Amino acid sequence: MPHKRAAVIAGLVCRRIVVILALAPVLASLAFAQSTASQKEARKDVGKCVGVVSAIGDTLAVTKTGLTVFNNENSKLPIDAWRIDDLVSSKISTVLGAHFNLKRVSVPKGAFAVLEEDHNPFYDPAEDVRAILGRITAATKCDKYIVAMKTNIRFQNGQHIDGLGIQSQGGRYSAWAEFTMNIYDGQNFSLLAKHPAVTGRKNFLGRNMTPYREVDETWWPRADSTLSPTAKDGFRGLVLESLEATVPEFLNN
Repeated sequence: MPHKRAAVIAGLVCRRIVVILALAPVLASLAFAQSTASQKEARKDVGKCVGVVSAIGDTLAVTKTGLTVFNNENSKLPIDAWRIDDLVSSKISTVLGAHFNLKRVSVPKGAFAVLEEDHNPFYDPAEDVRAILGRITAATKCDKYIVAMKTNIRFQNGQHIDGLGIQSQGGRYSAWAEFTMNIYDGQNFSLLAKHPAVTGRKNFLGRNMTPYREVDETWWPRADSTLSPTAKDGFRGLVLESLEATVPEFLNN
């Protein structure tokens, strides 16, 4: 009798094994289909087109504050050779390239110049920005756009710096990188998120500081307006420091 019961049990086990083996291809197929669907969803996110617009690296604002307003000097020097906008695009690609389908947008020289003109205190640049983006992205057609554009800092004496600039006052020199990195909708170019450029350094309130640095006279252009290698490396470093603190924020949008 025990032998008979053992034989019955063995037969049941064998049948279950046969059923499992028969279902194995079906289960594997279902698992593969589920895995493929998950991968397709991931690729769907990665495939979203995000255009990259950088317009901060064309000029360097040079501002000298004298003893009187008659001694003040202001000029803008071309710095295209510094390839600042390439640096911006490269950093964005490094951080966000695995998450989105990034496309760099070519920016014609002077495309954003209207934003640097003198305006009344109530000027709102939103309409001008939408018009500019509409023109320069006509051939891109992305879902969203990351746009690095200049902002400005104004001093008490009325002088100002747009974007990258250096100031001289009383023998002291200061370097600035004033810009924002915003996200715009790809259809109507409405502002979705705004990220003022900051660095990893904190002020006494514990807030991230804007890209600013006390520098020395080696950063200052020579009398013939030749820019020094020190200034080139320094400003690239200042912008890169800001990008490292600012670009990762786009993963939250």
